[in-house]
Amino acid sequence: MDPNVKSRALRYGPLILVVAVFAVSRALVYALGVRFDAAPLEHYWQFLDPELLRTRLLESLFYLHSQPPLYNLLLGLGLKLFPDHFGAAMHAVYLGLGLVQSLATYLLLVRLGIRRWTSAGVAAALSVLPATLLYENWLFYEYPVATLLVASALLLYEFVRRATVWPGAAFFTLVGALIYVRSIFQVVWLVLVVLLIVLVRRDLARTALVGALLPTLAVVLLLAKNVVVFGVPTTSSWLGMNLAQVVYSQVPSAERRDLVARGELSRVSSVDPFRPPAAYAAVVSIPAPRGIPALDRLEKSTGEPNMNHVLLVGVSRDYFADSLRLIRLRPRAYPAAILEGGKLYFRSSTDLLPGSRDPIDGYVKLVDRIVLLRVGVGEIAWTLVFAHVLALLYGLKRTSDVIRRRVEATPEAVTIAYLWLTLVYVTLVVTFTQVVENNRIRFFLDPLVVILLAPAFRDLFRRLRR
Repeated sequence: MDPNVKSRALRYGPLILVVAVFAVSRALVYALGVRFDAAPLEHYWQFLDPELLRTRLLESLFYLHSQPPLYNLLLGLGLKLFPDHFGAAMHAVYLGLGLVQSLATYLLLVRLGIRRWTSAGVAAALSVLPATLLYENWLFYEYPVATLLVASALLLYEFVRRATVWPGAAFFTLVGALIYVRSIFQVVWLVLVVLLIVLVRRDLARTALVGALLPTLAVVLLLAKNVVVFGVPTTSSWLGMNLAQVVYSQVPSAERRDLVARGELSRVSSVDPFRPPAAYAAVVSIPAPRGIPALDRLEKSTGEPNMNHVLLVGVSRDYFADSLRLIRLRPRAYPAAILEGGKLYFRSSTDLLPGSRDPIDGYVKLVDRIVLLRVGVGEIAWTLVFAHVLALLYGLKRTSDVIRRRVEATPEAVTIAYLWLTLVYVTLVVTFTQVVENNRIRFFLDPLVVILLAPAFRDLFRRLRR
């Protein structure tokens, strides 16, 4: 064979495989009956009223306190640009995100020293997992977050390799975008990422700070707006309700009402967290209308509760204070809730997933049983447990070595440290503030775990050979 032909086959063959597997699998699941689920637009609490997204987009985004604004901006633009074909347009966007994620996974694995065909196999396998196929057909922000995380890691590698501003600016732009999309990512994560890069690559400190300047400014402006307008120092006002949902899950309602009657908890705690705004009318006064529909209306035009009502800012603040009191009063409740959340965290991401998975239900069950090592419905997927533990330990070792300067801070080492830091950060946040959708949140971490495991097994095989 001509050496040039062989070289091109080695270079582009794996890439073609990734694209081909992605295209064929999407055509197949569509033929089987899987359809993009755009119904969340009408029902989900995280989304602004579709009517306001169409008619008062910028005003509603400015007064959005329950969520970071970027995903709702995407929804609003989709409704404005494709009013009659919104579902199809968002499906196309998600397909594009899926292809970007697959290609970014392949390219990142190659840069981390994994052989091209092995990298292609891993990227292709990830792209056809049941969770990937189903989340790609679900209008929610977990799938975009997964793509942004993998792409950000690839850009970080390029930034450290090239040591120039533009890859750094692109990397930090994606970091800022993640904070603008998902409330789990807060400014503390951005600060940790900056500190990590500055600590391990002091020669890149100035370049990194320049690249992070505008994205950091955008995050600070969002936080400043929330503080000034709502008195909320985060990108979401739901922190108190999230924490209460965790703590209250282990304290019966009757016991909470008794603590309210004794004055140890506020009247808000007599109502379960995440109830519609009208449910709190008996325990707190509804603020006077501000003339802003996104804040004033108790319900959306779809009939669903408006969980961005201004009333919930104060309610969530009361829940936060009450949760801290209840942790002191009932010290066993919070650890018990964390344990339950941990069990849910390691269930399959396809469990409790809205929408129908019927067209590929047999495939889902097969992967759950054979790949994820689940014993029964609702049980822990032990493959996920082992994979996360191994990824955390390997990432800890590599990150510790580079921070302590035992090894050189190569692009590979810095990228692995970033992946590990993100994995630890999200896992801790989910563990201590969630008890309902932990396994769905974990979905966007699964690609990072697999990417960390690839060099871990590579290093293990090298040691065995020696």
